[in-house]
Parts: sequence; C-alpha cells; structure tokens
Amino acid sequence: MKPSKLTMSSCIIALIMLLCASCSLASRKTVTAKCYNISDEYPDDYNPSNDSLPYSRTLYFHFMLYNDSKKSLLLPINNKGLIDTSSVAIKVCYGEKEVVPFCSFGLKSKGNVVNPGDSAWIFIRLYAVPLRRLGLYNAPLDTIIKKIKLQYVRTISSNNAPDIEFLIDSQNVKRYYRSRSEEKSNCD
Repeated sequence: MKPSKLTMSSCIIALIMLLCASCSLASRKTVTAKCYNISDEYPDDYNPSNDSLPYSRTLYFHFMLYNDSKKSLLLPINNKGLIDTSSVAIKVCYGEKEVVPFCSFGLKSKGNVVNPGDSAWIFIRLYAVPLRRLGLYNAPLDTIIKKIKLQYVRTISSNNAPDIEFLIDSQNVKRYYRSRSEEKSNCD
C-alpha cells in the first residue's frame, strides 16, 4: 500500500519541527554563577547545644552571574527583581532532600536582560524551615557549603532563559557571621 501525500508531508513537517527544536535546545547558553560570599545568622563560634542565647538561622548566598557571550541574556525575573517561579525554580539539594529557597536578582539595568559583558547578582536566602527540612539547621557552615548543591530547574521548556550552573568554591568563598556584640543593649 502506497503512503498518501498527506501522511508523507505530515512526517516531513514533524521531522523539520523536531530538528528545529533540537537545534534551539543545543544552542541554549549555559552561564556560570559564582558564589562570592555567604552570610550566616549564627555567630562563628555558636554551638546550639551549649549556648544560652537562642539564634534563628538564615543563610544568604551571593552569586555573581557574568554574561561573557556576545548576546544578551534573558533572566527569568519579574518586575520586582524576584525569580519568576512560573518559568524556573532554583532548588537546594542535600542527598535525597530538596527545598526551593527565596531568590532574587540584582541587575545593573532595569528589566530582566543582562547585556554582553554585564553581570547580575543572584541572592539566595535559606530560611530556618528549609534548613530544617534539609537536616542542616545546626550544621557548621563549612559542612553546609561542601554538601549542598544548587540546581536551576526549568519548568517551561520554551523559556529562552539560559541554563545557570551554580558554583561554590569552598576554599575561596568569603564567610560572614553574626557578631555577638549585636546582642548587647544600646540602652545603657
């Protein structure tokens, strides 16, 4: 039995669409966001089991994303500088556990485009509840830095945003801790 012209043309159109889709995915840019510093709400010498002062813990990760390409990059952010969770998510993973932290972007220009040669800050905040879910709430900061993994997850396949690889170099990242002097009263 001979294939009909309609079936043959449908196959050709489907093949062309498949090739176009695979080419656009292959050309998607991957950019690196490097962690420059991490701020911890715990004092450096804090031991939750032996210390009389209770502290709530929040971690702040500060990443810098550089656009070293010749094209502008579209970042998935809304008009308030927050990540557009309808198109992507950033997950923090530890073993089989994962949480979605609070994320925001800091761009030099208005809008959500990073021009060639420009950069953008990505701020990721891990509050107490996600840290507890990961089982890392009372872990030393160095342990957290070495064990967690940040993943950029695309939820809409047609999004033109680049893929982002998050890097934390445990040897070179600056660590900032809460000072115990912040606990003293200023009402003397």
